[in-house]
Amino acid sequence: MRLARTLATCAMLAAASTSALHAQVAQKKNPPATAARPANNAPAANASLPPLTEARPGLETRAIVKLDAATQTAMKTMPNTRITARRIEEHGTDLIYVFKMRAGNQDKELWINAATGAVVPTTKMAAPGRKGG
Repeated sequence: MRLARTLATCAMLAAASTSALHAQVAQKKNPPATAARPANNAPAANASLPPLTEARPGLETRAIVKLDAATQTAMKTMPNTRITARRIEEHGTDLIYVFKMRAGNQDKELWINAATGAVVPTTKMAAPGRKGG
């Protein structure tokens, strides 16, 4: 009697584990629609981000910090703004992501170091065609 109860319990556990495993596999194959979110968790205002332009071909491949991470930093640094342009440029020996952002009717620019991910004060570097300070 005890053996029969133990076998029945084992069979129930095996059946429950198998059905749970099948459910997990099915969910991975067909994820629910609510699980689909943009990789960068961008707010609605930045749902369609502008493409990255390179000052010179191949700069993006040299960046240690990837564009998605730099974009997240830009959105956290300047909330309630909309990214209107994304560019990667060389400034001396530094590789810099330049984000053009708009808040209301004001245009702003934010620089992020592509090697460290740190926000770069624009007064420390001269942009191409501008005199540095």
